[in-house]
Amino acid sequence: GRTSDVHETNLFFKMQSVSVQSISVFTKAFPTTPWMFVYRDSVEVMMSHYKNKLKGGAVCTRAKSHPPPLLQQVVDEQSANTNSVSKLSIEEFCAVHLASLSKSALDEYQQQQQEEETTRYGTFVNYNQLPQIMWESILPTHFGFQDKLTKQHAENIQKVSGFYSKGRDHKANKEWKEDSTKKQESAPEVVQQAANTYMKPYFDQMEELNPYK
Repeated sequence: GRTSDVHETNLFFKMQSVSVQSISVFTKAFPTTPWMFVYRDSVEVMMSHYKNKLKGGAVCTRAKSHPPPLLQQVVDEQSANTNSVSKLSIEEFCAVHLASLSKSALDEYQQQQQEEETTRYGTFVNYNQLPQIMWESILPTHFGFQDKLTKQHAENIQKVSGFYSKGRDHKANKEWKEDSTKKQESAPEVVQQAANTYMKPYFDQMEELNPYK
């Protein structure tokens, strides 16, 4: 996120979710750069991938034929049964993939805490705290812009956050609408079970580490 303005001195990266599995590469390249991980209610995240009942190449199921070792680690940590990741249902596999993203962020956070006992470079933010948490706490305290953040900046963030961030083609500049309630009410039991088994334990850990609640 940077324009062509030669006077700008700051740059930010907004990563695709799967990039979190390689977060250690980013922190090694930029060891003193603050980062934040946005997490969301497990069922709601699952339902974002369930639009086509997880068929037709949903992102969370693309690696089902060649799952990385990290996914088996999630299964081993969260399942009472000694399941092989290759034998999971499509809903379970999606939940395990999504859980691996949270696990990657948590593992890196804990690793940094061990190495830098007095400095916290990573932080966790609940999706339902956005967007106001950005100008109230994240930018001024975590990213250190307390002396640079103006009212105009906050208003610009609020304005931009009113549009669908992943908009492409016909969705470009589409007004964003809250959908948490709809996703909770329409979630099939199989999705709820998979999300609660594999994703919720990591969600709970991030809630505990979230300093902005």
